[in-house]
Amino acid sequence: MTFIALGKYIMLIMLLLYIMLAFLAISYKKSEFIGSLEWMIVILFHLTGYIIVSVNFSDIKYMIVYSVQLIFIYAITKLYRFVYNDISRPLYNNMMMLIVIGLIMVARLSLSSCIRQCIFIGFTLFVGLFVPFIIEKAKILDKLCILFCMAGIGILLLVLIMGQTKYGAKNWLVIGPVMLQPSEFVKIIYVFAIAGILSKRVTFKRILFTAAVAGAHVLILVLEKDLGVALLFFMTFLIMLFIASGSFLLFGGGLVSLCGMSVVAYKLFSHVRVRVLAFMDPWAVIDNEGYQLSQSLMAIGSGGWFGSGLCSGMPTSIPVVISDFIFAAIAEEMGAGSALCVIIIYLCCFLTFLEIALRLENSFHKLLAMGLSTMFFTQVILTLGGVTGFIPSTGVTLPLISQGGSSAVSVIMLFSIIQGLYAINQKAAGKREELELKEEMGEDE
Repeated sequence: MTFIALGKYIMLIMLLLYIMLAFLAISYKKSEFIGSLEWMIVILFHLTGYIIVSVNFSDIKYMIVYSVQLIFIYAITKLYRFVYNDISRPLYNNMMMLIVIGLIMVARLSLSSCIRQCIFIGFTLFVGLFVPFIIEKAKILDKLCILFCMAGIGILLLVLIMGQTKYGAKNWLVIGPVMLQPSEFVKIIYVFAIAGILSKRVTFKRILFTAAVAGAHVLILVLEKDLGVALLFFMTFLIMLFIASGSFLLFGGGLVSLCGMSVVAYKLFSHVRVRVLAFMDPWAVIDNEGYQLSQSLMAIGSGGWFGSGLCSGMPTSIPVVISDFIFAAIAEEMGAGSALCVIIIYLCCFLTFLEIALRLENSFHKLLAMGLSTMFFTQVILTLGGVTGFIPSTGVTLPLISQGGSSAVSVIMLFSIIQGLYAINQKAAGKREELELKEEMGEDE
């Protein structure tokens, strides 16, 4: 079919149009027309991807799964717009575009995994509907930092004691038929804890206490051998501390200590040495340690700018492609052009996060938004760096795209919290405009 042959070009054109609109949306945030065009592209991209996958596999089940997804996406979007007048539509559209790209790629790799992913995403999108309201109304979250500290450390200790090992890290907890990665949820709790401590007056005592809290989280993660997430936690702490204190000395000292800890981790853990060896020269150890990375690099290189087309590549030759290395599958089958568009969508999300954070007046809210922004974008950088060979693989997933229920839940909750902070921003701006209008009217009289 001509449509299937042209599918990769059609999808690339839609992504290019989308990122153009995404940048315009940053400048013209209140433009309903731009938001509607973005949403139209999200829907058409979703449909195009599933038609191609369904035809290639000659299986109607894919279109049934697509139909269920479409109905839910339409319903939850209507609910969001009904409940919230102040939702950041560009941010919501970016989140949904990333989710749609992920659902297409996961379905192409494993339909059963896609169905499980849909359940996690659907449940979290519904629960996330209430999060902005809670963030806006709850006035005591900054006073619960000790509770957040205890909860985060407690959950990680539970995993350390009762968790199961997978891919070298003891970071999974089995509850009946469900297998969870609790560190994904602790990410959110951790940022709340650090923001709560540092939002008050930054003293030497508070800095030491914050470092102790961050150190406890990182140490437990190291004991679990979940070093990628440990690095994510440490970098988030370091940047939040720099934002709160403005001290380049503390930031530099943190980077030096990070280098020291990396050397220690290399000496202590064999799987770290394997990843570093693969990073240094994957082709020299292609039969063993470098197999995953070399397959990833070959997939990215073979895709070219336009890709081989959905279902026309061999992404399954890459170990753990559906989670840690899904970006390589996108680059191979959708092409480097589409892969770059995905990176730009992540960048647009990050820029929107930063804009919201910088406009917030409450110090706790500002630190919370900056911490979540850092956590999100650092995870993106670590994943992309590992897949493309710029840094050793860390084993973290690509937010909203990789298969992984725990990861999807935590990232959607992160977006929902940012939406709540945006709503606070909008109400504060509305009150300021109202006061300015009253003052002008008083002067006129």
